[in-house]
Amino acid sequence: MKKIFQSFGNAFRPKGKKKSMTLDHQTLKEMIRGIVTTRKDEIACDSCFDKLDQFAEFVLEGKDASEAMPLIQHHLDHCKDCREEFEALMQSLKSLSK
Repeated sequence: MKKIFQSFGNAFRPKGKKKSMTLDHQTLKEMIRGIVTTRKDEIACDSCFDKLDQFAEFVLEGKDASEAMPLIQHHLDHCKDCREEFEALMQSLKSLSK
C-alpha cells in the first residue's frame, strides 16, 4: 500500500494561497485500482527485482512463469517501473541468445 501512495505523491499540487489540493481523474482511477487490487501477500519492488532473473528464465524456457511465481507476476502487472525493468531484461537476454 505504501508503494501505491508514494507513486502518486506528485498528484497532489498546492493551488494558490489556499494550499488546496487537486487530484486529476486519471490519477484517482489509478489509485483506486491500486487499492482494490492490493493483496495481503504483495511483495515490494526490491523483492521483485531480486527474483526477476529467475522469472525471466522461466519465460525463456517456455514455462508458465505466472504460475510458478504468482507474486512476481502480480507485481509486474501493477508496477510500471518493475515491468519496464523486466522488459529490458528480457530484451537483453533475447538479444544475447541470437
